[in-house]
Amino acid sequence: MSTFAHLKQSLESAKKRFLLFSILGGVAITLCSVGLFEYSRRSMERQEVNFELYELMGSQLVLVNQIALLSEVMDDTFGGHRASVRSDLNIKLDELKKKHSDVRSKLDGYVREDSKFSKFVQGFDERMLDFIDRAGQLIHKSQTSRFLGSDIVYLTISARKGLGTSLDRAIDDLLFQQRRNMHQMNWTLFLFVVSAFLTLMIIWLAVFRPLYSLSSSLHEQLMDEVVRSEAASRAKTEFLANISHEIRTPMTAIVGYADLLTKDGIKGVESSDALRSILHNAQHLLDLITEILDVSKMEAGKFTITPQNVHLPSMLNGIYSLINVKAAEKGIDLVFENSGRVPNQIIADPKRLSQMLYNLIGNAIKFTEKGYVKLTVSCEFDEVEGGEAVVRFRVKDTGLGIPKSQQGRLFRPFEQVDSSSNRRQGGTGLGLVLTKNLAELMDGGIRLVHSEQGKGSEFEIYVRVEVPENVDVVNVVSTNISPVEEKESVNQTALSGRRVMVVDDAKENVRLFSIYLASAGAKVIAKTSAKEAVDHLLEHSKDVDLVLMDLQMPELDGFGALSILQDKGVDVPVLALTAHAMEEDRRRTAEAGFADHLVKPLTLDQLIDSVVSHLG
Repeated sequence: MSTFAHLKQSLESAKKRFLLFSILGGVAITLCSVGLFEYSRRSMERQEVNFELYELMGSQLVLVNQIALLSEVMDDTFGGHRASVRSDLNIKLDELKKKHSDVRSKLDGYVREDSKFSKFVQGFDERMLDFIDRAGQLIHKSQTSRFLGSDIVYLTISARKGLGTSLDRAIDDLLFQQRRNMHQMNWTLFLFVVSAFLTLMIIWLAVFRPLYSLSSSLHEQLMDEVVRSEAASRAKTEFLANISHEIRTPMTAIVGYADLLTKDGIKGVESSDALRSILHNAQHLLDLITEILDVSKMEAGKFTITPQNVHLPSMLNGIYSLINVKAAEKGIDLVFENSGRVPNQIIADPKRLSQMLYNLIGNAIKFTEKGYVKLTVSCEFDEVEGGEAVVRFRVKDTGLGIPKSQQGRLFRPFEQVDSSSNRRQGGTGLGLVLTKNLAELMDGGIRLVHSEQGKGSEFEIYVRVEVPENVDVVNVVSTNISPVEEKESVNQTALSGRRVMVVDDAKENVRLFSIYLASAGAKVIAKTSAKEAVDHLLEHSKDVDLVLMDLQMPELDGFGALSILQDKGVDVPVLALTAHAMEEDRRRTAEAGFADHLVKPLTLDQLIDSVVSHLG
């Protein structure tokens, strides 16, 4: 996953967490607010009831005393005045009944909420009803009634002691209840403020603080990524400039010498030297393209390792014979040796192992002006049982060395220790990167063991390989390799009597491959379009022994042409001759039914060997 993708995922996760905790915080505050609001509402309602009861009971106390006084006045009044007193007494009694009815309805709530108050309410209600009943009887009794005096005494005593005391007590209790409710309401407000503060603190600690920290961290990562991206962009710009230089330098020689040859500007020995220069520079370009493609495949995760049985001394001798030419040209010594016993056979990918060593030793030779370059091979393995082993290759030189400030850039793609325009050595900066990736694919790695500016460097490649059981060991890896024998020229009769069709929309390629095949005695049928080739084969398939076909052509490509031939039952081996060199391209041609996959450019020997192998 890329850094930007990781940052985006982290931001999405932070958003989800923010939304979740915000909802939870909102729910918590809402529930707390609803609970406290409900409690405050009930407290306010109770406070209102207390206030109403306070007024009602105060009015009752006044009415009770007035009724008691009127009863005493009625006892001392005669004639018409008594009727007036009875009327006043009846009015006060009606008011007292109404007030008591209101008090009873208000007191019912107290009784339901406070069981301690129920006994007081019950006793107060009984005494008040009895007082009202006696006062009613008093109104209707005559002056001569023998119970009149006792009723008046009862009402007076009740007003002063019984009911009056109860009403005073109730009024005092209501005042206490009011003060307590006010105190509780103050506490409720305080708790609401505290709970809201705590909720906000929890939300801050659980959401906003981590979110702030995450945002700060992501911002720093983003800025670091921007800096790295800018550095990578600069490195790629420098890399493109280097690539341009590396391509244009050999192309200058190729185009220049080719131009002279076509105009007969040089002849004899000079023309041979010009041809060798063209071949040398063309091979350099091909190696450069291969290197870039390999790094591209590795970055895309499409690079594979193919282990096979490798004769280690022969592989090392082959590398030595190829690269010693470069060392000899610069007048430096190239030495191969071993440290300890080295297995004769290992199971690894010989092509990639050779590529790593060639890159590393080639770099050492390139940056060494005098002295030597030495390869030391060692192996950690069980000589009897075989199994897994770690093979180490150390390359030491007496070259320029690497400044400590630049050593961290060694294994970065598109970067070089010296990327200036006046640098002493060329190159793309991909060699060490490619070597590092190859070593890691083989469960190993590469490291800079030591480097001192002006005194040289030492690198080590280590890979994990399989070692067969009872393997022979080599005590000495010798560098005394006999000169490579020159390969015999192409057998001019190797394809004598054979008829080969070449199909390519590029006329220059058709002409070149026709010359290759004709030099080995083949009869060549040249076609510049797949449609022409298919038409010819459908009519004269028996006159063609093998077909070399390009894949990418206009109108009808190589895959379409092969499909038509297969559908029509044309049984002629068809070899793909293409510039597509990826592993998936090879798989695709194999699945389509091509007999082989030949990658352009290829030499005369490579083409003839491939055709001969398929024709038997």
